[in-house]
Amino acid sequence: HVPFPYEFSTMLFAVNSALHKYLNPANTRVESKDEFLSLTHVPKQDFELWDAVNTAKEKYREGIVGKLSGYKKRWTPEDVSKSMQKMIIRLKEGQQRALWLSQTGIAPTYFYFNADGYYQKESKEQPVPYHTAFDTIVTSFEMPSILPLFLEGPVRQMKILDSTEEKRQVHDDVLGSTLYDSKLGLYLISESLEGQPITIGRMMAFPPGWLENQSVWTHMSYKYYLELIRAGLYDEFFTAIKTGLVPFMNAKV
Repeated sequence: HVPFPYEFSTMLFAVNSALHKYLNPANTRVESKDEFLSLTHVPKQDFELWDAVNTAKEKYREGIVGKLSGYKKRWTPEDVSKSMQKMIIRLKEGQQRALWLSQTGIAPTYFYFNADGYYQKESKEQPVPYHTAFDTIVTSFEMPSILPLFLEGPVRQMKILDSTEEKRQVHDDVLGSTLYDSKLGLYLISESLEGQPITIGRMMAFPPGWLENQSVWTHMSYKYYLELIRAGLYDEFFTAIKTGLVPFMNAKV
């Protein structure tokens, strides 16, 4: 889920700045857009990070089942700042990659990954129906496939952009996309999901125009209008609400 890292990185930056510590930035490999888009598989260092993070989470969850150990570890402000610097760099890198994959200027909301390298763990225990995937060890992923745009993406994207002009560009890109129904003057929750795999979830069970599949969700549109105000795009906001806010809608339609 892409939007969460946008706001999480902003939170990390704010907390890290409050620590008033100036550390050397963490090492990170700089890559170009063309280099990234030419990849066929998730880079080894990214896969290893994913594997290490998820292994740590699994061990942590196993360790707190039933009761907590009571073990405590003291972290200094320097420790916290150093970790946050690494997290900020990683999240910013991911945000840039997401925009490269989108190629629209609009932040995507969802990706899915196909595992093309994996093996089954040997187990003496009888497999549990519907849980055999837990015995599968993934060794590599193909590069992510991007789902059609959802309105949630640009809503979160505008929250962290610095300039009004950057936010206006995102809004212009949204207006030029199929997230905006120009005939109705309304914003859709998503672009067309036609052709997407059923494995992405329940949204594929709905016909176009229903729930998460290309419908007009009032609360989602209102979130977008709110970001227009926060961005200082007042003219754009008042244009949008003429057809988007419920009090201005034709009750006969």
